[in-house]
Amino acid sequence: MSRPLTLSQTSVLPSGLTVITTEMPYHRSVCVGVAVRCGSRYETAANNGVSHLLEHALYRGCEDFPTAYAFNAAIEACSAGLDGSTGAESMEFSTTCLGDDVTTVIGLLGRFLTSPTFADFATERDVVLEELQDDLDPDGRDVSIDNLSKRELFGPVGLGLPVGGCPRVVRGLEVEDCRAWLDGHFVGGNMALTVVGPVDHARVVDAAGQSFSALASGAAVERPPSPIILTEWPTLSYLTNEARQTELALTWSLPDPRDREWEALFMAYRILDGGSAARLPHRIIDQEGLAYDLGAGLAVHDQLTLLSIDAAVSHAKCLPLIDRIFDVVGSLSLEPPTADELERQQRRAALALARATESPEAWSSWLMQDWLRPDLPPAAERVRRLQTIQIDEVVAAAARHLRVDRVHAALVGDLPPLARAGLRRRLHRLRPRG
Repeated sequence: MSRPLTLSQTSVLPSGLTVITTEMPYHRSVCVGVAVRCGSRYETAANNGVSHLLEHALYRGCEDFPTAYAFNAAIEACSAGLDGSTGAESMEFSTTCLGDDVTTVIGLLGRFLTSPTFADFATERDVVLEELQDDLDPDGRDVSIDNLSKRELFGPVGLGLPVGGCPRVVRGLEVEDCRAWLDGHFVGGNMALTVVGPVDHARVVDAAGQSFSALASGAAVERPPSPIILTEWPTLSYLTNEARQTELALTWSLPDPRDREWEALFMAYRILDGGSAARLPHRIIDQEGLAYDLGAGLAVHDQLTLLSIDAAVSHAKCLPLIDRIFDVVGSLSLEPPTADELERQQRRAALALARATESPEAWSSWLMQDWLRPDLPPAAERVRRLQTIQIDEVVAAAARHLRVDRVHAALVGDLPPLARAGLRRRLHRLRPRG
């Protein structure tokens, strides 16, 4: 039986910085995290990649620890090391330490985020450019299936921009660009500090007040709109790439998660790909052996949610795989989920919540996501609501939104011309008439 979870406590410092703690007195370790509303959605084609480059550049040192080595040695002396990541809508940092070291870690994070040196900036920019090579072919073209799909859905703005950035743009970014981005986004009202473990809220707030005293005041940065630009469905985006497999992404646009229909669609998504016994892996991998690399994912935004089914498959199997995926997705309304299927996914969702309440790292991540999306019920409440979803709700929501004539298909590979023509004919036949 899991131990009871102390309710989270929240304070807002004069700068606007939100401090959120959850006491887990039965743990010895503490997870300390920082979330910033910052990422490619806030960028333009002219500065795409500045968020990702800034995340890297911060590690090059700060006040009192002016080099990458000095800072890393300091943070690793009192914690497991600082992890950082940049996404489309947020930048996050986190580390785990012993309870006795919390104040020290918060102090280092305060200096890390408010007084960077940007030492060896050109070297770190080269590191980022090397990272971006993963998405390029020998001719320098971006052949990332994720980047292609998002670009076709949203255009060259906001959510349509690659999170890592455009190499040509990143190559021209300088310290001044990163410092300006830091000054615009790393302000109190646009950041949150989360601390989970055997901690005292008042002591954490006091430590944060001292450690982040140099943080500028400011309101949350407004999130730019990123509506889908497609006006006709279904659609196909194809990019030739002479690789051994074709990569594909089949994407559906769903409502944002503020109503019950979204919760039914979430259960539909989990019935499709919520474990090895779910419909996609069972029918496509186990029964037919059409693919090995196959999975579904949700990208939740304020205006919409994207459900994507991604796969990498040999060129000859690409069309049969797409047909089978359409069959499996369509089966949600033709073959309603069984009571066992629904209950299995509801129990897995409850298990995810239980595990998060017993892990400082997982719960810190949930707290950051809740802070980033204040317009939504807390994640724990959404999990509890999933337990009340009924089969007929899943069927109705899937029939309305997961229609094969409302899909965007993106492919990167080396399909023969006849196969490409066959795929276009398939999608054309799906297009509604009249």
